[in-house]
Amino acid sequence: MLIPMALAGIFTALAVFGVVRRNPLFVRLGYFLFGGMIVTFNALGLLAGEVMYEGGVMEIMSIGIFLCQTIIAYPVVPDDVDFNHPAIKTMGLRITLTLFIINATAVWMILAMPEFPQIAGLFHGILALIMGMRLVMIATGQNPPVHK
Repeated sequence: MLIPMALAGIFTALAVFGVVRRNPLFVRLGYFLFGGMIVTFNALGLLAGEVMYEGGVMEIMSIGIFLCQTIIAYPVVPDDVDFNHPAIKTMGLRITLTLFIINATAVWMILAMPEFPQIAGLFHGILALIMGMRLVMIATGQNPPVHK
């Protein structure tokens, strides 16, 4: 469990770095790699028969949820996207809310499993907080200048 937790910390730090530098590519890359890492390690555990609960229910749920995050957070966005267009803003709200719900739910799931490393809940909490802040920014029309 040491390697996944170390990677989770690195990918969370990458997303935080993207927020600090106002570089959405790093934010998306952090979420993308974080989700991909969870999918990979849960799939490997499931295939090896090392599951937390009988039947691998938690692993299967984690794979499904974080595969969605990995797809949504794919870091490459075309340069010609107009982020001030109302349809793009609406889609941005939906995507941001989805990423918030995924990570907020993961915090709850981790806290409900005392045998799971609780530091992972902190990483998910930070990722949920980033999306929560972004939700407020989009909803209030605050789009800060970004460095691509």
